[in-house]
Amino acid sequence: MRRNRPSTRIWLVLLMGSLLFAAALSVRLWQSNDQTQGEDSDTTLVLRVRAGPYFYWGKRDGGRAFKDAVAAFGAPSSRGQSEPRSRVCSVRWESRGVDVDFVGAAGCADAELRRQSWWFGMRLWGDDWMTDSGLRVGDTVTRIRELYPGSRYVSKPPTPAYWELVARRSADFGRIPLLMAQVGAGRVAAIDVPPGFVL
Repeated sequence: MRRNRPSTRIWLVLLMGSLLFAAALSVRLWQSNDQTQGEDSDTTLVLRVRAGPYFYWGKRDGGRAFKDAVAAFGAPSSRGQSEPRSRVCSVRWESRGVDVDFVGAAGCADAELRRQSWWFGMRLWGDDWMTDSGLRVGDTVTRIRELYPGSRYVSKPPTPAYWELVARRSADFGRIPLLMAQVGAGRVAAIDVPPGFVL
């Protein structure tokens, strides 16, 4: 007895359906991966996770902090140390409006930072930067109070005054700021992310 074979049309429909499903799945996986890694144009700070495409917090202990910052932001525009023998090197990405501090290298040379460096705080001062709570560079003090009702103004010379947005308590060191806003002329001039831990 002769069996009925599926027509060529049915096979084509099945093949096209499989191809469309595979294409949709690939797009979905690509979008998911892109959101996980962060986009180059992303300028959102997620505290203790990432600053835009730079996943800084998980790299504190790996010695790769500078390499990862360069991968996220591109080649830095300048760098410097507050003192000649300081172990802290501040690196600037002018086009991104970002300064990142690294500690551990013997100096500020590219090779030294690539060999060994740990993230040690950063300042986000470009106009597009914002926290995941919605505070943007350029916002008013009123906006700070709305978004961070527990924030407090701190003015202790010689350190410039700032708004402490998020802090943690330490039995040994008291309040340790995790997120601060530098304000000038009544508006947020920079979002400051101190290390938040004691070496």
